[in-house]
Amino acid sequence: MIVKQNEAVELAFILKKNILNQHKISVLTQKHGKIYLLENSIKKSQFLWPGMLISFKLHDMKYQKQNYFVCSNIEILLSPDKNFDLNWIHHVLELCYYFIPLQDSCDKIFGFVFNCFLFSKLELIFEEHVFLIRSVSLLKFLEITGCYLSSDFSKYLQLYQNLTNFLVNIANKQKEDFLRTNLDQISEFEIKKITKWIFSCISQHPCSKLFKTCFKNNFSNL
Repeated sequence: MIVKQNEAVELAFILKKNILNQHKISVLTQKHGKIYLLENSIKKSQFLWPGMLISFKLHDMKYQKQNYFVCSNIEILLSPDKNFDLNWIHHVLELCYYFIPLQDSCDKIFGFVFNCFLFSKLELIFEEHVFLIRSVSLLKFLEITGCYLSSDFSKYLQLYQNLTNFLVNIANKQKEDFLRTNLDQISEFEIKKITKWIFSCISQHPCSKLFKTCFKNNFSNL
Protein backbone atom coordinates (compact mmCIF):
# COMPACT_ATOMS: atom_id res chain seq x y z
CA MET A 1 0.00 0.00 0.00
CA ILE A 2 1.23 3.50 -0.87
CA VAL A 3 0.24 6.62 1.08
CA LYS A 4 0.37 9.85 -0.98
CA GLN A 5 0.85 13.23 0.66
CA ASN A 6 2.27 16.62 -0.36
CA GLU A 7 5.65 16.80 -2.08
CA ALA A 8 8.38 18.84 -0.43
CA VAL A 9 12.05 19.68 -0.88
CA GLU A 10 14.27 18.20 1.82
CA LEU A 11 17.92 18.30 2.90
CA ALA A 12 19.66 15.19 4.19
CA PHE A 13 22.97 13.51 4.91
CA ILE A 14 23.37 10.04 3.44
CA LEU A 15 24.00 7.61 6.31
CA LYS A 16 24.11 4.27 4.54
CA LYS A 17 23.67 2.78 1.09
CA ASN A 18 22.21 -0.59 0.22
CA ILE A 19 24.99 -2.13 -1.89
CA LEU A 20 22.77 -4.92 -3.19
CA ASN A 21 19.98 -2.52 -4.14
CA GLN A 22 21.66 0.82 -4.79
CA HIS A 23 18.55 2.93 -5.22
CA LYS A 24 17.75 2.35 -1.54
CA ILE A 25 19.55 4.65 0.91
CA SER A 26 19.28 5.62 4.57
CA VAL A 27 19.42 9.35 5.21
CA LEU A 28 19.28 11.83 8.08
CA THR A 29 16.87 14.56 7.02
CA GLN A 30 16.54 18.03 8.42
CA LYS A 31 12.78 17.83 8.87
CA HIS A 32 11.89 14.16 9.40
CA GLY A 33 14.94 12.66 11.10
CA LYS A 34 16.23 9.31 9.85
CA ILE A 35 14.25 7.78 7.00
CA TYR A 36 14.80 5.29 4.18
CA LEU A 37 14.60 6.54 0.60
CA LEU A 38 13.90 4.96 -2.77
CA GLU A 39 15.58 6.97 -5.55
CA ASN A 40 13.71 6.42 -8.81
CA SER A 41 16.83 6.89 -10.95
CA ILE A 42 19.22 3.92 -10.71
CA LYS A 43 21.80 5.81 -12.79
CA LYS A 44 21.91 8.72 -10.34
CA SER A 45 21.99 6.38 -7.35
CA GLN A 46 25.38 5.11 -8.48
CA PHE A 47 26.89 8.48 -7.57
CA LEU A 48 25.38 8.68 -4.07
CA TRP A 49 27.55 7.69 -1.12
CA PRO A 50 27.52 8.04 2.69
CA GLY A 51 28.66 11.44 3.89
CA MET A 52 27.11 13.44 1.07
CA LEU A 53 24.70 16.27 1.82
CA ILE A 54 21.87 16.12 -0.69
CA SER A 55 18.64 17.89 -1.54
CA PHE A 56 15.69 16.09 -3.08
CA LYS A 57 11.96 16.19 -3.63
CA LEU A 58 10.27 13.99 -1.06
CA HIS A 59 7.03 12.63 -2.46
CA ASP A 60 6.19 11.20 0.94
CA MET A 61 4.82 8.07 -0.70
CA LYS A 62 5.50 5.51 1.96
CA TYR A 63 5.76 1.82 1.24
CA GLN A 64 4.31 0.81 4.57
CA LYS A 65 5.65 -2.74 4.73
CA GLN A 66 9.21 -1.73 3.81
CA ASN A 67 9.14 1.67 5.52
CA TYR A 68 10.66 3.47 2.50
CA PHE A 69 9.79 6.89 1.06
CA VAL A 70 10.02 7.74 -2.64
CA CYS A 71 12.15 10.70 -3.71
CA SER A 72 13.35 12.33 -6.91
CA ASN A 73 15.42 15.27 -8.19
CA ILE A 74 18.39 14.45 -5.96
CA GLU A 75 21.16 17.02 -6.04
CA ILE A 76 24.55 16.63 -4.32
CA LEU A 77 25.28 19.77 -2.28
CA LEU A 78 28.36 18.65 -0.36
CA SER A 79 30.69 15.69 -0.66
CA PRO A 80 33.62 14.88 1.65
CA ASP A 81 36.92 15.61 -0.08
CA LYS A 82 40.60 15.16 0.77
CA ASN A 83 40.29 17.71 3.58
CA PHE A 84 37.97 15.40 5.51
CA ASP A 85 38.97 12.43 7.62
CA LEU A 86 36.61 9.89 6.07
CA ASN A 87 37.07 7.36 8.90
CA TRP A 88 35.85 9.96 11.37
CA ILE A 89 32.95 11.15 9.21
CA HIS A 90 31.78 7.57 8.57
CA HIS A 91 32.04 6.84 12.28
CA VAL A 92 29.69 9.74 13.04
CA LEU A 93 27.30 8.62 10.29
CA GLU A 94 27.25 5.06 11.58
CA LEU A 95 26.47 6.22 15.11
CA CYS A 96 23.57 8.23 13.70
CA TYR A 97 22.34 5.20 11.76
CA TYR A 98 22.24 2.94 14.83
CA PHE A 99 21.43 5.40 17.61
CA ILE A 100 18.63 7.41 16.01
CA PRO A 101 15.13 5.91 15.75
CA LEU A 102 13.30 6.06 12.43
CA GLN A 103 11.33 9.25 11.76
CA ASP A 104 12.34 10.81 15.06
CA SER A 105 12.70 14.43 14.02
CA CYS A 106 15.49 16.30 15.81
CA ASP A 107 17.08 19.47 14.39
CA LYS A 108 19.93 19.16 16.89
CA ILE A 109 21.14 15.88 15.34
CA PHE A 110 21.17 17.33 11.81
CA GLY A 111 22.99 20.40 13.12
CA PHE A 112 25.48 18.19 14.95
CA VAL A 113 26.39 16.27 11.78
CA PHE A 114 26.73 19.53 9.88
CA ASN A 115 29.07 20.82 12.61
CA CYS A 116 31.22 17.69 12.31
CA PHE A 117 31.90 18.67 8.70
CA LEU A 118 32.58 22.29 9.61
CA PHE A 119 34.87 21.24 12.46
CA SER A 120 37.35 20.01 9.85
CA LYS A 121 38.31 23.69 9.55
CA LEU A 122 38.88 23.90 13.30
CA GLU A 123 41.04 20.78 13.23
CA LEU A 124 43.40 22.55 10.82
CA ILE A 125 43.73 25.45 13.27
CA PHE A 126 43.88 23.37 16.46
CA GLU A 127 45.54 20.28 14.97
CA GLU A 128 47.17 19.37 18.28
CA HIS A 129 43.67 19.07 19.80
CA VAL A 130 41.91 17.01 17.11
CA PHE A 131 41.30 14.04 19.41
CA LEU A 132 39.85 16.29 22.11
CA ILE A 133 37.58 18.12 19.65
CA ARG A 134 36.21 14.80 18.38
CA SER A 135 35.76 13.43 21.89
CA VAL A 136 33.83 16.53 22.95
CA SER A 137 31.75 16.20 19.78
CA LEU A 138 30.83 12.60 20.66
CA LEU A 139 29.89 13.74 24.15
CA LYS A 140 27.47 16.18 22.56
CA PHE A 141 26.06 13.47 20.30
CA LEU A 142 25.42 11.15 23.25
CA GLU A 143 23.77 13.96 25.18
CA ILE A 144 21.47 14.78 22.24
CA THR A 145 20.50 11.13 21.83
CA GLY A 146 19.45 10.84 25.45
CA CYS A 147 22.47 9.55 27.37
CA TYR A 148 22.70 10.95 30.87
CA LEU A 149 25.81 13.05 31.44
CA SER A 150 26.93 13.81 34.96
CA SER A 151 27.66 17.39 36.00
CA ASP A 152 31.37 16.61 35.60
CA PHE A 153 30.89 16.73 31.84
CA SER A 154 29.00 20.04 31.65
CA LYS A 155 32.10 22.15 30.97
CA TYR A 156 32.98 19.96 28.00
CA LEU A 157 29.55 20.57 26.50
CA GLN A 158 30.23 24.28 26.92
CA LEU A 159 33.51 23.76 25.09
CA TYR A 160 31.56 22.18 22.23
CA GLN A 161 29.34 25.27 22.15
CA ASN A 162 32.40 27.53 22.12
CA LEU A 163 33.80 25.58 19.16
CA THR A 164 30.49 25.98 17.34
CA ASN A 165 30.35 29.70 18.06
CA PHE A 166 33.89 30.15 16.78
CA LEU A 167 32.85 28.87 13.35
CA VAL A 168 30.81 32.04 12.89
CA ASN A 169 33.89 34.24 13.24
CA ILE A 170 36.79 31.93 12.50
CA ALA A 171 39.13 34.77 11.48
CA ASN A 172 38.97 36.44 14.90
CA LYS A 173 42.45 35.99 16.40
CA GLN A 174 41.33 36.96 19.89
CA LYS A 175 38.61 34.30 19.92
CA GLU A 176 41.05 31.78 18.49
CA ASP A 177 43.51 32.45 21.35
CA PHE A 178 40.68 32.20 23.89
CA LEU A 179 39.53 28.87 22.48
CA ARG A 180 43.08 27.53 22.33
CA THR A 181 43.48 28.37 26.01
CA ASN A 182 40.26 26.47 26.78
CA LEU A 183 41.53 23.44 24.89
CA ASP A 184 44.97 23.60 26.52
CA GLN A 185 43.38 23.54 29.96
CA ILE A 186 41.88 20.07 29.43
CA SER A 187 44.33 17.60 30.93
CA GLU A 188 45.23 14.15 29.62
CA PHE A 189 43.51 12.65 32.64
CA GLU A 190 40.27 14.45 31.73
CA ILE A 191 40.50 13.36 28.11
CA LYS A 192 40.88 9.73 29.17
CA LYS A 193 37.90 10.10 31.48
CA ILE A 194 35.80 11.46 28.62
CA THR A 195 36.84 8.80 26.12
CA LYS A 196 36.37 5.92 28.55
CA TRP A 197 32.82 7.07 29.17
CA ILE A 198 32.16 7.43 25.43
CA PHE A 199 33.64 4.01 24.71
CA SER A 200 31.47 2.50 27.46
CA CYS A 201 28.28 4.04 26.02
CA ILE A 202 29.02 2.95 22.46
CA SER A 203 30.06 -0.55 23.52
CA GLN A 204 26.77 -1.04 25.40
CA HIS A 205 24.69 -0.33 22.31
CA PRO A 206 22.94 -3.58 21.27
CA CYS A 207 24.23 -3.19 17.69
CA SER A 208 27.82 -2.27 18.58
CA LYS A 209 29.15 -5.55 17.16
CA LEU A 210 27.70 -4.60 13.79
CA PHE A 211 29.64 -1.35 13.57
CA LYS A 212 31.98 -1.37 10.57
CA THR A 213 33.85 1.82 11.42
CA CYS A 214 36.86 1.21 13.63
CA PHE A 215 35.55 3.17 16.60
CA LYS A 216 37.94 1.32 18.90
CA ASN A 217 40.81 3.02 17.08
CA ASN A 218 39.35 6.37 18.00
CA PHE A 219 40.15 5.50 21.60
CA SER A 220 43.49 3.79 21.04
CA ASN A 221 45.25 6.01 23.55
CA LEU A 222 43.24 4.69 26.50
